[in-house]
Amino acid sequence: MKFLIGVAAGALAMWAYQGGKLQSLMGNAPEPMQQAFSSFQSTVQNSTPGGAEGSIARPTPAEVAGRPSEPLPN
Repeated sequence: MKFLIGVAAGALAMWAYQGGKLQSLMGNAPEPMQQAFSSFQSTVQNSTPGGAEGSIARPTPAEVAGRPSEPLPN
């Protein structure tokens, strides 16, 4: 039940964010909340998918298709 409430809240928040309704609501918020929202918005817009570059090792297609160069440890 908590999962469904979370999904519904997330869908509502996404609708408000994409429709610009969240920005109009944040216009009436106190200054610290407006700054926090602006920094969050810029972080989301400038982030790369999957986090920071280099934080996740991504194998090449040849590595995925081939056998490992060393035997796997027991």
